[in-house]
Formats: sequence, structure tokens, C-alpha cells
Amino acid sequence: MMNSVEAVIRHGENLLENGRIHEALRAFEVVLERDPENVAALNDKGVSFNRLGKYEDAIDVFLKIVRIDRNNSVAVFNAISNCLSAHRLSEAEALLKAHESRLSRTDYELLSKETSRLKSLCGAGTSACRPPTDLLGEMDAVHERIKEVLSKDIFFIVGAPKSGTIWLQLVLDGHHEIVCSGEGDFGRFQGGLEDIVKDYNQYITNCNRNIGTSHFALFTGNNIAYMLITSLGLLLSNIGIHADTKAVGSKDPLLVKRISNFGSWLPTAKFIHIVRDGRDVVTSAWFNNLRGNREDTLRRWPDFRCFVEFGVHRWADDVRTGRSFEKGRAERYCEVKYEELHEAPDTVITRLLQFLGVDSSETSVQGCRNAGQFRTLSRGRDRGQEDQRAFFRKGVVGDWKNHFDDHCLHYFLKYGGGLLRDLGYS
Repeated sequence: MMNSVEAVIRHGENLLENGRIHEALRAFEVVLERDPENVAALNDKGVSFNRLGKYEDAIDVFLKIVRIDRNNSVAVFNAISNCLSAHRLSEAEALLKAHESRLSRTDYELLSKETSRLKSLCGAGTSACRPPTDLLGEMDAVHERIKEVLSKDIFFIVGAPKSGTIWLQLVLDGHHEIVCSGEGDFGRFQGGLEDIVKDYNQYITNCNRNIGTSHFALFTGNNIAYMLITSLGLLLSNIGIHADTKAVGSKDPLLVKRISNFGSWLPTAKFIHIVRDGRDVVTSAWFNNLRGNREDTLRRWPDFRCFVEFGVHRWADDVRTGRSFEKGRAERYCEVKYEELHEAPDTVITRLLQFLGVDSSETSVQGCRNAGQFRTLSRGRDRGQEDQRAFFRKGVVGDWKNHFDDHCLHYFLKYGGGLLRDLGYS
């Protein structure tokens, strides 16, 4: 029974990771029909609702998890995050206050900052908190705002998770002509949008066939592109661009899986691909997963060896997919090594600023470097001073040597050694 349940959950998670959200939901529902309080299936169900933009449904699911397990910090975070997405600000504040002790300091401050930002938007009378009907008279203004942000140089920071995408995002956001605030997931949005359109078109096709005399229009590929680009412009217009802004970006690590497809939707967008020694990537991801949800992590990967055997394939696939975009697109693709950003930050930052077409003076480079200092991001710790409870755990190169045994190293080199050599790692 247990093995079959876990197999169904894993199947659903694979569907979810590949963007087949409705199919994934059905898999999780099968598990929940047998075991209504299965936390893993509930969490995946909540994530599925979130990816479909069904924030109200996601809130209900994550709050159910909290009722089952009040110490589930991931469910608390997700419940509050979805409250913010649904603009249920009072409820978000109440949950934040009630569960402050269960959230990491980083997560608490992140949610507090976003709550304050949305409250200020509401207080200023902006469209963030207005009923949708109020927007009908403002469509021209909204489209002008979208047009303005899309006239900037749009870029995305991509890379296998835990390769340094957040660090690089904070470095670039320290530039006065760049806005690169937070993490988007436009690849997931694209997949969700395609699912919705596919379901809708199938339904209308069946209606047209059944009725016989009705031939209502279907969405076309160009319609999907318009909705995707418009949605992207709308989201980016809400992150605080200003008169001096020349480049607008988003840290979007998972977009590396869809980089070619997404690059064709946005033919002028630029991509900064940060790569890192895959052994450090896997090590960092292991500790980050334990920090986020230890129980779920150990359920899926009982020990570090199992995680390495999973992680090497994911890392290699992500890096190869990202690098494939470079061919014939040198002006749109820039590859950065995590280790080089450590060793020669000024050189790397200068190259990135020139790639983005913004001021690359010594003053601007210094501002970016200061914005990404580990001591600042870790709130006072030096590099190498570890805190396994923090997102910025250690901030060093080569930490994998402290955790890989002979089996881990042999397995990693068997499946990822060629790529390590191609990237110049020993």
C-alpha cells in the first residue's frame, strides 16, 4: 500500500515538473481519496493549484496541512504566499503573526516585505487592490505600462537550482540602471497557460462538433504568444522600474529547462546562465532541501548518496539545455561561472554590465559587488561560517569535498564527469 502510494505521488510529481498540471492533480487526488491527510500529496496538490493561478484553492490546501502539522514551515510559508497572491492581505498578516516562530528569519522577512509592499499599493489606490471592473476604464494606461517595460532590455538569470542565481540577481539589482527583483517562474506560467488553452480549445471543439451549427473561435498559437508576452510585461511592470531603468530582469532558474522555447517567444530577451561545479550544486541543494522540509526530503531521498544519484542527472540536463541556447545567439546569451564570480568579481560584473548595455564604470561595478557581499546577505557571517538554517548557508567553493564519499564521487563522475571537464572543472 505504502509503496503504491509513494509511486503515485512520484508519478504526479514527474507530471508536475513537466508542466502536465491537470494530470498531476488527478494523481494526487487518487492518493487523497485513500488517505485524505497525506501531507506529501496535499503539498503537491497545493503547488499544482498555485501553478494554475488558483490561489484560493491553494490556500485551503496549505492551511489544511498546517492544521495537520502546525510545525510544517513550508506549508505556513506557502499559505501566506498564496494569500498575498490572492490579495488576502489581512489574512496574510494574521498568519504571519501567528506563525512567526515557525518561519526562518529569511522567509519571515521576505513575506513581511511583500505584505508591506502590497499594503502600500492598496493605500495608494493603485490597481493592485481594485476590483477587476475598475480596470476596464484603465486598459489603455495598463497597455502603455506594459509597452514601456517591454521597451527595456529584458533579461533572465537561469541555471540549475543552487548554482548562485539568487546571488547573481542581488548583485545585478545593486546597479542603478537595472531592476532585477525577486524570482519569477515564467516557464511554469507558460506551461500552465498552454494547459488552460489546450483544455479550453478541446472543450469548445467538442461543443462545436456536438452542436453542429456553432463554430466558436479557438485560441491560436499567436494568441498564446500575445497572452504570454502581455502577462510578462504586466508582471515586470509591478516590480518598481524608474526613469533611469535600462534593463529589467528576473531570476528564473527553472526557465533553463525551456530556454529555447521561451527565447523564441521573446526574440530580443537576453539570458545570463550561471553554472557551478555540479558537485557543489548537489551538496548545496541537499542542505537547502533539508532546511525547507527535512521530512519530505528524507522520504524522497533517504540519504545523501541517493540525492547525489538524482542530482547529477538533473544538474547535467539543466546545464546542457541552457548551453544549447548559445549556438548562433552570442548577443543574447552570457555564461558565468559561480567560481569566477568568487575569484574575480569585478571582472565578471563588468562583463555582465557590458552584456546588458548599462553603465560599467568602476563606481557601478563596486555598487553591484557590495550588494552581493556574503556578509551582508548572511547578516554578519563570513564565508565558510556555516548556518544550515539559512538560505545562504556557507558561501564557499569546493564544499562538496566535505560531504562526498568514494561512492558519490564515482557515481557523479560516471554520469557528469564529461560535462565537468567541458566546463573546465577538475
